[in-house]
Order: sequence, then C-alpha cells, then structure tokens
Amino acid sequence: MKHYFSSRYQRHKRILRILSLQDGYDSYRPRRPSSEHFIFPRYTWVRFFLTFGLMMILSVPSAFVLRVVFSVLSPKVQIMLMIPVVMLIGFLAVEIVDDYFLRWEEAFQEFRRTVLPFIVLALVVLIYFVIKNPAEIKRSVSDWQESVNENVQSKPQPIVASPNQGLNWRLLFESPNYLKKTTRNESEIYCRSLGADWQVFDGDKMFIAHPNPSFDRSFYVWHGLTGAVLDKYGIQPPKVFVTSAVGTRFSTLCINKRIRP
Repeated sequence: MKHYFSSRYQRHKRILRILSLQDGYDSYRPRRPSSEHFIFPRYTWVRFFLTFGLMMILSVPSAFVLRVVFSVLSPKVQIMLMIPVVMLIGFLAVEIVDDYFLRWEEAFQEFRRTVLPFIVLALVVLIYFVIKNPAEIKRSVSDWQESVNENVQSKPQPIVASPNQGLNWRLLFESPNYLKKTTRNESEIYCRSLGADWQVFDGDKMFIAHPNPSFDRSFYVWHGLTGAVLDKYGIQPPKVFVTSAVGTRFSTLCINKRIRP
C-alpha cells in the first residue's frame, strides 16, 4: 500500500493509463455498431462500479469506528477530523482499483472468475433468507429506518442567535451555537425547569420578545404539539408549520408572557 504514495508509482501509473486508454477501448469495442455500450465501453463501467463499491465497503466500517472514537468531541472537531479520513478512504479506493485495472487485458476475465461467483452466491443467500424470513427482514428494515431517523433528528441544530437569550425567552443549547433537539415532553420539562410561568413557545401574537433576536438561518421549534419555523428575523408568530410524529425532535424555545419589556 505504501507504493501508492510514491511519485515513481504515480508517474508509472499515469503512463500506463494513457497507453491503455486506446487499447482498452479497442479491446472492448463491440464488433457490431448496433451493440455499442452506453456512452463508455464496458471496462469503464466495470471500473466505475468497482471503485464506488470499494469506497462503500471501506467507508461503512470506518465511519462506525470513527463515530465511536470521536463521540466525545464536539461536532465541529468531528467534521474537521472526519474530512481527511474520508479523503484518504476515497484515495485508497481509487488507487486499489487503478492498480487492478493497470492490467486491463485480464481485468474483466479476472473479475468474472474471482468476484462474480461470490456476488451470485451472496444474492442467492440473500434471496433465500428473504423468502424464509420476510417478517424478520421487514422488522430489520424498520429498525434501521428508525435508527437513521433518530440519529438525524438528534443531531444538534447549528444556529447563531444574536443575542442567544433574552429577558423573557430562552433557547435550549447543547453547546455554543448548537441548539439541542428534543421531544415534545423533553421540551416541556426544560421550560418548566426555568421557573413559574415559563412555557413552550405557542406563537402568541401578543408576545413581544425582549430583546427580539436575529438568527443566521431559519429553523424548527416546538409550537404546541407541532413544529413551526422561526425565520431569521426573530421571534414572531410563525407562518409555516410541520406535523410531528412519535419520536420527532425539534429545537426548544421557552417564553414567559408575564415578563414584559
């Protein structure tokens, strides 16, 4: 793997790739014009899908491990560390497939001989398992969807609020400039913990935020039993609403109507 990073190998690969382009195309060019492949010759499509598949194979376990390792860090630091790792994974996937296709004369035959049987076997096993355990497959897919939705909805909402709190309103932050997303019940508990007369934002037209903040983007907050959009111009009666389901999470805005400017 080290030779992937050497300038000698990269120069050698570029030369062989240039020489192989015409030879590779002619080798896989159909004899009858009517059977021409779509846009690119066959070996180009095989190369593309092999690279994409290898990137997925490398990315899934790597993402799981990195998520566990970086879980103690802030979201910004996680992103800063994840970007070079993802770039390295993509580089390795491209280099591995390129190394494989430097021998393009044997690539397709080797693919059919070594990889295709395992793909067919995996499909047969998968089809057999689906036929024998349809309920289990459905439950697994449902659990996976719920897990994905939970992970997506639980991610903090980046927001820059100026100011980030007022005399008669509070936003629930997970960390500076990141709003915590909560369920409706969690939102109520937090607002009640602020003291008497504090409640979840209800869009009351008579409520005047003091001071009225500005935000760098629009975002969803709890509004009764549904969600509502707060635009960039501050706390005011919302115009856009969204329904909620079990497990839905929005940002939390608490207000106190008895505190007046």
